[in-house]
Amino acid sequence: MQISHFSSLKRIEAERIYLRKYGPSDSRLYYEVALRNHGHLARFESGNAAFGILSEDDATRVLATFEEQWIQGQSFYLGVFRRSDDALVAQIYVGVSNERLPGFVVGFFADCEHQGQGFVSEAVQAVLRTLFRELNAHRVSLWCSDLNERCWRLAERCGFLREGHVREDQRFPDGSLGGSFCYGCLQSEYDAGNERTTGAAGNPDHRTLKTEKSSSSTRTQPGV
Repeated sequence: MQISHFSSLKRIEAERIYLRKYGPSDSRLYYEVALRNHGHLARFESGNAAFGILSEDDATRVLATFEEQWIQGQSFYLGVFRRSDDALVAQIYVGVSNERLPGFVVGFFADCEHQGQGFVSEAVQAVLRTLFRELNAHRVSLWCSDLNERCWRLAERCGFLREGHVREDQRFPDGSLGGSFCYGCLQSEYDAGNERTTGAAGNPDHRTLKTEKSSSSTRTQPGV
């Protein structure tokens, strides 16, 4: 599957959740999720598009922008929905960072009402499985604040390795400074980790999930 074919994906399936692109009918739901997550996003995700939504019309415009970026084939925003009731529990961002490798960057935030239940870990692992196995990704990267321990611990649980530390490259709304951690996962590392999990559990498609203790979000996602 080529990078451009990511846009043709209808859904990404996982055990307790599924991921799909947003549609116009999601405006009300996205508005409600954005509104209750303002406080949740304020510290590390004040640049996230969801943070600026104050009305359903705002949500409609944001989702239209997501659709435009999806069509362009460089940025993909997916809602993470719980299978049991179709509740929107998180959002995953997938961006193309290098077409020749190919390389991707991922980002995410968890809905504050569904944190601590492992949904983001499951979604990130489902996305990694799709990128490495179906799109033949060579590398997937992730950036997050060095002060956001919940996020970088989640990245490490999902198999990412910390590759660098950029110091004091962010100024938060309260005026304080913070840096960024750069994480990466190579296809060879993903395959090796999956082989170890398969040997222990006998299931190549469901890597061991660890429930995150609290909510997490990556540094402001590109393109929003």
